[in-house]
Amino acid sequence: MAAGASQLRYRYTYHWLEPQSPVENQVARVWFCMQGFIAQGEGVMLDVEEDGTHAAMALEFCARMEALIHRPVAVYSGSAAVLSNGWLFEGTRPLIFPHYTPDIEESRKLAARRGAPYLDIVQWSSTGAKVGIPANVDLDQVEAGALDRLEASCGW
Repeated sequence: MAAGASQLRYRYTYHWLEPQSPVENQVARVWFCMQGFIAQGEGVMLDVEEDGTHAAMALEFCARMEALIHRPVAVYSGSAAVLSNGWLFEGTRPLIFPHYTPDIEESRKLAARRGAPYLDIVQWSSTGAKVGIPANVDLDQVEAGALDRLEASCGW
């Protein structure tokens, strides 16, 4: 609600991938919370960080959710392991990495080897401020050339 009221251009429903819960149930829960509706400027972001999550789970989540929302899921991770599996970058999903992870340079190299000349978005702070939002917000830098994937992921 606060994001929409603040007139943020992009708004994402955020989901932390849980290794102990079936992916099908997680997708259903996100879809229920979205009430089956996703407006222009809105998308889904999957966070893949927890120990025990693996590439197949994340890919299944993306495929199931993308079938419902008809747009790519943005994926956030702080691990080069996400890119090393080769499943994630298909040229459509925005990839978001925090700059403060020890893996950021390795992630950039892996992205380049997979055909992506850059990571799409780099989160450079988690303590930003936005008028109308009382809590901290992430501050991100969108890399050159990534806007098309970002806009496609939220229906522009």
